[in-house]
Amino acid sequence: MSDCVELPLPEGMKRMESTPMKFGDDWAGFFLRGDHAFHIAELAERAAGELMKVDPLSAISLKSYAEALRMCHE
Repeated sequence: MSDCVELPLPEGMKRMESTPMKFGDDWAGFFLRGDHAFHIAELAERAAGELMKVDPLSAISLKSYAEALRMCHE
């Protein structure tokens, strides 16, 4: 994954869990473990399929988020 930022784990941790994170003064974000990201991508794909019937623009956005989440497994 060429766009993946790689950081060392905090001392004493063996793995990072899915959790809110904040870097300096920036907005808080959310770190998703790859296994969680992949599962959420699957759910988002299914939801986007149903959403396409009533709100195509939102469905397209949801599908693009799912594609980004799938990058965690490349």
